[in-house]
Amino acid sequence: MLENQVFFSKVGFFLKQNWVELSILLFIALFPFGEVMHVALLPLFFYALRHLFVKELYQQPWMRAYLLLLALLFVPILLSTFTALVLDRHLEVVIQWAFYIVVGIFLVSRFRQRMNESLLLYGVAGLIMLSAFDGIMQFLLGFNMLGNPMVGGRVTSFFYPRVRMTDLAYLSPFVFEAIRRFAVRGGLHRLAWLLVLPLAISVFLGGSRSAWIVMALMAVIYIAYLLYRREFPVLMFVLVCLGAVLTVYASIQMSSGVKGRVDRTLLAFTGNAEDLNRATTTRIDIYKDAITVISQYPWLGVGRYGFKESELFVSTERQGGAHRQAHLIILDVPVNTGLVGLVGYILAFGWLVALTWRAARERNGMAFAMAAATSVLMMPLNTAYGFYDVRPAALGLILLSLTFVYLPKHEAAPAGVLKET
Repeated sequence: MLENQVFFSKVGFFLKQNWVELSILLFIALFPFGEVMHVALLPLFFYALRHLFVKELYQQPWMRAYLLLLALLFVPILLSTFTALVLDRHLEVVIQWAFYIVVGIFLVSRFRQRMNESLLLYGVAGLIMLSAFDGIMQFLLGFNMLGNPMVGGRVTSFFYPRVRMTDLAYLSPFVFEAIRRFAVRGGLHRLAWLLVLPLAISVFLGGSRSAWIVMALMAVIYIAYLLYRREFPVLMFVLVCLGAVLTVYASIQMSSGVKGRVDRTLLAFTGNAEDLNRATTTRIDIYKDAITVISQYPWLGVGRYGFKESELFVSTERQGGAHRQAHLIILDVPVNTGLVGLVGYILAFGWLVALTWRAARERNGMAFAMAAATSVLMMPLNTAYGFYDVRPAALGLILLSLTFVYLPKHEAAPAGVLKET
């Protein structure tokens, strides 16, 4: 009986000490399943509301910098309410953004450099690798750990019937940073870099060409980062590349679905406009439609879901309804929030890239991992999501808040702000 009391006492202490980190872990675990992910952060939201109006909260230089960056992204959404074509759905997005902004303010103000970094980092990395191995099992055996089959020749892992392996690519910096910390010990620990291979392969088998681009970009960013830190594992890099080439070749031979997607992707390099349109799933037509909508609603856009309801389409054939996003963030932003939103987005993204560059020079790699993940998720050429879609926006806002949580004070705020302290 005494042993049970001691055990439950330790569990209770652990939960009390790490409830914020565990809430974020639950959010990541639920992220691929849609809006149920909001539930994980409700405790943080209600706790944040109790402290949101404390004056001292906003006097910290990093908090003012964080709020300014958020304002560049959020104010255009509020303004586009006046021109939104689907007002009720647009207001839903406004409320959801406000929810994550409140949670982010709480994280940045209360937990700067105080979070259980190892629990969050290795916990998320573990979830990602479990999904990766489950996806590979699904491809090899035809079913995953839960007995679910592939969908249209694409692996789904635990997310069946949704095909959302793209999410693993966006969260890959957690894996890269976890491996880097383990491998830096030297010796056999460097073999941990081989775990990049199953992660990359599972994303490839997910069949999303947008995810392929994101995964490749994340890899290039981390290669540059490791070279900068003089931690680049040459032998492991060669082995991973060799393994990737052999595995991709084998999967193409084993699956007609994989071969078809690769062949279709290669059409983009023929130089023919029609082939390029086919390779990108007619997205060239979607881009033309987006430009048409922007020209008619230049200042504040059509609001969230307005693109789908617009009657201004000139090229896209409506087959079961129009697309709800422009499939390119640099176009999706002005479609939804006009030129006002585009200016705010460009300023915010430029600032975010600068934060990523600064974070790369810090000894602690967690800030860089979070900043890199946020930058790629919000990059102008991202074709996987609409910028204001609730799922990517929620993830982006959480990653942005974690960037400020881990950035040192002198790196989190602009020079002009720091001079005031």
